[in-house]
Amino acid sequence: MELAGAVLAVDGGGSRCRMALVLGDGQRWMVEAGPTNVSSDFQGACDTLRQGLRDLANAAQVPFERLVAVPAYLGLAGVTHAELAQRVAAALPLAQCEVGEDQRIALRAALGRDAGAVAHCGTGSFFGVQAGAQIRLCGGWGLTLGDEASAAWLGRRALNLTLAEADGLRARSDLGQGLLQDLGPAPQIVAWAAQASPAHFGALARRVTAAAATGDVMAAEVMQAGAGHIAHVLEQMGWQTGQTLCLTGGLGPQYASYLPDRMQAAVTPPQAEPLEGAVDFARARVAAQEAGQ
Repeated sequence: MELAGAVLAVDGGGSRCRMALVLGDGQRWMVEAGPTNVSSDFQGACDTLRQGLRDLANAAQVPFERLVAVPAYLGLAGVTHAELAQRVAAALPLAQCEVGEDQRIALRAALGRDAGAVAHCGTGSFFGVQAGAQIRLCGGWGLTLGDEASAAWLGRRALNLTLAEADGLRARSDLGQGLLQDLGPAPQIVAWAAQASPAHFGALARRVTAAAATGDVMAAEVMQAGAGHIAHVLEQMGWQTGQTLCLTGGLGPQYASYLPDRMQAAVTPPQAEPLEGAVDFARARVAAQEAGQ
């Protein structure tokens, strides 16, 4: 197989990793592997990446030594600083690779080269704005200190207001009373929350969005708070009326109807999946090298 013009692309998230070998003519081979968060489990993530590369070589029927010589871009969860990216690159057998955060490839995939913004709200959250070659990212700090508007944040906020109902500080709501019935009484909710992971909190988000759709006051309040945070952050980051806005992640699109009208009008489906962002960055890196930059 001729590998001239080929690139390797990796979208490594906290729950799964996708890898692709993409030839110059667009032909590709893909494999999936397990989680690759290099902050929470550096060794495990690197082991998963190495095995994934071996699986990809087998899938493409390319000798491993030739595969790892292909220029690569890896967008990985947990890449919080340049030194960690360098550690990852040094731990892998790739001869030409650049490692960055998975947020960058998600932003590029959603917007292509267009000016605009992404609000990603899955279990966690992050926000990004792109204008020309300039990319600005924020958030993604985890539920303890951040992840506002994420599914985990939404579930935790709903429980917070449920306890306020239990204390008689708020009018009762169907959502709050349902949570008290299923997880309560209040002391048991506190005990449950003390042991809960972001994924556990995030699992409650579907109850919030479903209740909001029926007009539940508490659920709508929580959704509005999340949408308000999205609007505030994106405007502070430089999003302007008329630019594209992509709401990604399992929860992100649910906020559309709660955003200000000018943002609702700008909401556009993402152009591609995050893996395509890694392909784009890999190709751009090759082009820059060929141009002598």
